[in-house]
Amino acid sequence: MYTILGCGAAGTLVCFELLQKGVDPSSIRIIDPFFDGGALLRSWGAIYSNTTCQQIVDTLQEYTILQGLVKNLAEKYNPANRILLSASSPLNGQFGANAQPDPNSFQIQYSHQAGL
Repeated sequence: MYTILGCGAAGTLVCFELLQKGVDPSSIRIIDPFFDGGALLRSWGAIYSNTTCQQIVDTLQEYTILQGLVKNLAEKYNPANRILLSASSPLNGQFGANAQPDPNSFQIQYSHQAGL
């Protein structure tokens, strides 16, 4: 059993890394009060990244679970341009106060623990 505290940038990447390594999704629990990408997206989502779209695509390509996001970024943005942090987030539109994980991308049980 794996428990990830926080669904921000680090927690999300830990989750994807576990899945990429073949960990059974039913053994992963994520505890987060918001499931919105963490402080990075809440506070800085409207800021442009320091890296180009191509660098982000190259980094995320190794995660098979993120191929939809990678394809979307590659089609939507000029590879040489920097993009908004919110546009490059795997959680952009994935979670919200009343949202559920996209059943076509991955199934992870999680706890919505307000006030953590």
